[in-house]
Amino acid sequence: MRKRTVRASRIIALPILFVVAQTAIAGSALELPKPNETRPILHAHGYGPVQVGMTVARATEVLGIPLVVSEGETVNRECYHVQPQTGPTELHFMVQRGRIVRVSLYQEPSAIPTDRGIRLGSSIDAVRSAYKKTLRSSETWLLDEEHEYLGPVGRYLTWWDKKQKYGIRYETDTEGKVDKIHAGGKAITLIEGCS
Repeated sequence: MRKRTVRASRIIALPILFVVAQTAIAGSALELPKPNETRPILHAHGYGPVQVGMTVARATEVLGIPLVVSEGETVNRECYHVQPQTGPTELHFMVQRGRIVRVSLYQEPSAIPTDRGIRLGSSIDAVRSAYKKTLRSSETWLLDEEHEYLGPVGRYLTWWDKKQKYGIRYETDTEGKVDKIHAGGKAITLIEGCS
C-alpha cells in the first residue's frame, strides 16, 4: 500500500513541476522563441531581410517597421544612422549617400544573434571558436587587431570574405566580452560612427 502512495505522489508532482517550470519561463525576462517562429539574425550582408545596399525606404518595406533617424543624429546626406521605430533599440543601420552600408548592434543585452550564434556579451573565445574553420581559408579570414582606444586588452575581431567584400566585426571590451557588432562592407571598419 505504501508503494502505491509514493507512485501516486510522483504522478501528481510531475505535472505540477511542469506547470511551475512553464510559469517561471513565461514570467522571466528571457523571451524564448515560439515553435516555428523565425527571428532575424545579423549576417555579413545585413539583418534578416534588410541587405546592405538597400535604400532606407526599401529596408523599411522589407522589415515591415519604419526606420527613423537614431536618437542624437541628424540627417546628413553623406552619413547618418537609422533604427527601427519600435525596436529593438540596440539595432542601428548606417546610411551613406542614401544607402545602408552597415548594420550595428550596440547596448547589451541583445537577443539578436549573428549567423554564427554570437551576441553582445559573448566572449572573445566564443568568437574565435565560431570562426575557427575560416582561419585557414584563402577566401575568408578572421583578423584579430588591437582596439584603437582600449589597447591590447580590447580587440577588433573582423571576419572578412575577400570575394564578396562583406564581413562582420566584433569589438570587445576590457573584459573580453563583445560589446559592439558591425556587419556589411568596408564601413564595418569605421571606428567613430561615420568616420
